[in-house]
Amino acid sequence: MTDFEALGYRTGELNLPGLDVIVQLGPDQYFRDDGIVSDLGAHAQSIYHQLCGFSYQGEIPPAYGIHLPTNIGEKKFSTIFIRDIDPITNLLVLGHEVTHALKFLSLEHYLIQALRAERFSIDPFKKYDNEETIADIGGLLALHKVNKIHHVKDPRLNHLLLDSRFGPLVDDLLSSYQ
Repeated sequence: MTDFEALGYRTGELNLPGLDVIVQLGPDQYFRDDGIVSDLGAHAQSIYHQLCGFSYQGEIPPAYGIHLPTNIGEKKFSTIFIRDIDPITNLLVLGHEVTHALKFLSLEHYLIQALRAERFSIDPFKKYDNEETIADIGGLLALHKVNKIHHVKDPRLNHLLLDSRFGPLVDDLLSSYQ
């Protein structure tokens, strides 16, 4: 039997990076943050090999970060890792990927709690039907928590304006501030 904790996976109570939220994982839920890696595709392949004993056969799409959900029997493994872009984008992507992990592990209520703790009334799970958009709200929350959300809408401050979808999401988030 594989010792998943020896592989760096954690269960129980832990603080999720980016969102800086403490969660309680069930005994069959595992999380690992691999941080910044140089090659997302190669790293994803190594995780599949480590957990499943075989290489992933699909294509890894170009991305800034990856949440790699894996089921092994009743156990759920959530692994996140990102590429190094710049500190602001890294935090945005980290919050985004952690939000995917919350969704995969059926712990969406922790994102709602984190939003409420910052005095936001928005419920992205009710407002949006696209998981990527919901994850973007998690990324924006991560930026808000360190007072960097304004970087998303100012091209002079944001070296990597990912795309125009963030402007309306920032507006949605900030307009729900109470």
